[in-house]
Amino acid sequence: MLAQLAPLTQLRGVVVLGAVSAYWVCASVQPARAEVPVDVDEPRPSASLTYERQRGAERCPDDAELRDAVSARLGYVPFRDDAPQHVRTVIRAERGGLLATVDVFDADGEVVGQREIRSRTRDCEELARGVALAISVAIDPVSLLGPPTDPAPQPDPGPAPTGGDATRTPEQPTDEAAVTPDPGTEGPDSAPEMDPPGELAPNPSSDVVAASPPGEGASRDAMHTWLALDGQLTYEVVPQLRPAVALRLVVERARWATELVVRGVFPASATSTLGRVTAWQTDLHAYACGKARFLRGCAGAFVGVMPARGARIDQPRRGVGLVTGAALALGFDHLFGQRFTFSARVGVDVPLLRPRLELDDTRVWRGAPVSGLVSVGIGARLR
Repeated sequence: MLAQLAPLTQLRGVVVLGAVSAYWVCASVQPARAEVPVDVDEPRPSASLTYERQRGAERCPDDAELRDAVSARLGYVPFRDDAPQHVRTVIRAERGGLLATVDVFDADGEVVGQREIRSRTRDCEELARGVALAISVAIDPVSLLGPPTDPAPQPDPGPAPTGGDATRTPEQPTDEAAVTPDPGTEGPDSAPEMDPPGELAPNPSSDVVAASPPGEGASRDAMHTWLALDGQLTYEVVPQLRPAVALRLVVERARWATELVVRGVFPASATSTLGRVTAWQTDLHAYACGKARFLRGCAGAFVGVMPARGARIDQPRRGVGLVTGAALALGFDHLFGQRFTFSARVGVDVPLLRPRLELDDTRVWRGAPVSGLVSVGIGARLR
C-alpha cells in the first residue's frame, strides 16, 4: 500500500512546486507601472479680473459665474489679485443688442490687447460663452489645446503560433477597413474640433459677432477718453505767482494723445503811484502729445482773454485783452486700477505778444516772455 501511495505523493509535490514556479514566473514578467513625472511646480499663466455689467446687461452671468466658466475652459483657476496681467471685461446694452469688451493690461497698466464681441439680441447666453473664450485666450491660449495625447496602445499579439500555424501570417486589413471608423463608436482620443487660440470663428447660426483678437488689429488702435481736474501754480501769466484751476479732456490711442485744457487763473493785482490794476485770465490750450510708458510730451497752442479793471484812480475803467501763443508741457501719469489716474506736469507758455497793464497810459505791469506752470491732478476714465 505504501508503495502504491509513493508515486501519488511525488505527483502532489510536483504539482505544488509547479504552482509556486508559475506564480514567480508570472510575477517576474508582469509589466511594471509607468511612472509619469508631473511637474507640480510649473507656474501657469494667471491674471486679475474686473467684470462689470452695465445697464441693460443685468441678465448676463455674474462675476462668479464668469470666473467658473473661464476656469472650466482652462482646467484650472487662473485668477490671482497679485497677477501682473489684468483683464477688464464690460458688458452693456447697445442698439437692441449687447456689446462686450475685453481689455488686457500689462504690469505697467498699458493696454496690450482688446476685443469686442457683439450680440444682435439681448440674450446673453451665447455672448457669455464668447466672453469666457476670449478671456481664456487672453490668459492662457496654450491650455486650450489640452495636453499632448499618447499614442494608442498596440494590441497584444498573443502567444506565438506553433506547429502548422507557424507559417501562417495574420491577415492584413484592407485600406477601407484601416481608415473607416465604426460610425457608432468614438476613439478614446476623439475630441470636438476647436478653433485656433486667438480666433473666434463666428457660428453661422449665431447672433454673436467677434472683433479682432487681443494683441492684434484693434488692440493697438484702442481709443480711451479721460477727464481730469488739475490744480496749477502759474508764474507771470498774470502779475505775481497765482493759482489756477484747469479742466483737461484727454483722448488717447496707442502712443498718441490729444488734450484740450480749459483754465482759469485767479485774479492778481499790480500797483503803482497812480493806483492799482487787477487782472485775471481764462484760456484754452490744445496739445498733441506723444507717450512713452508713464511720460508724455506735448506741444500746442493757447488762446484766451485777460479782463482787467483799475482801482484807486479818479476814473476807474475796465478792459479786456486777447492773449495767444505757443505752449509746451511734460507730464507724468500713474494709473490707479483701470479707472483713475494721477498726473503731474510742468509747462511753459510763450505769448506772441507780451501782455501789459496800464493806468492812464502808464505801464503798471508787463508779462514775461515765457510764463511757467506746475500742476497736479486726478482723472477718471470715461470710456
